[in-house]
Amino acid sequence: MNSLDRIQKIIKVFKILTNIAMIFAYVCAGLLLVTAILMANNSSYQIIADSAPEMFADIDRNKTIAEMLCEFVVCLTDGLLLTFTQLYLKHELEDGTPFTNKGANEIKGLGIRLIILPLVAIGIISAICAMFNAELPKTMSNELSISFGIALIIISIIFRYGAELESKVRENNDMKQGE
Repeated sequence: MNSLDRIQKIIKVFKILTNIAMIFAYVCAGLLLVTAILMANNSSYQIIADSAPEMFADIDRNKTIAEMLCEFVVCLTDGLLLTFTQLYLKHELEDGTPFTNKGANEIKGLGIRLIILPLVAIGIISAICAMFNAELPKTMSNELSISFGIALIIISIIFRYGAELESKVRENNDMKQGE
């Protein structure tokens, strides 16, 4: 088994894991949004609160709705990033190699999205917290996302270089066959 075959097997595993994580992120986002809407609806909230008054006695409704909406934004952002990752992995498997110009462009785009989308999410979360007069979540760090984004941009340069090398090898083989 050569190195490219190993890469393709690893990509297949990552594609499966990414698909599972993507579905999970979207399901969580949907459940959080539905729950936040139900909590915001007075009659729905009252029915739930009356059914278990001891559980709901200490709950700040606005704060809870804000937390759910913030988590919805996080899950939706993760789902979108995983969708873009899924598309890249699908195209890489179709191409049979990560060393293509198209693949390099896609991985660079994924790196840029990995930097920008979480920043946009933080802005939306800040607006939600301001709207509900709630505190910002304490775990809004973005360093890891930025680091991975930069790493993917660097990897895209390596993949583009690999695509150039493959192109040169093909050209040399075509010239030798033409002689």
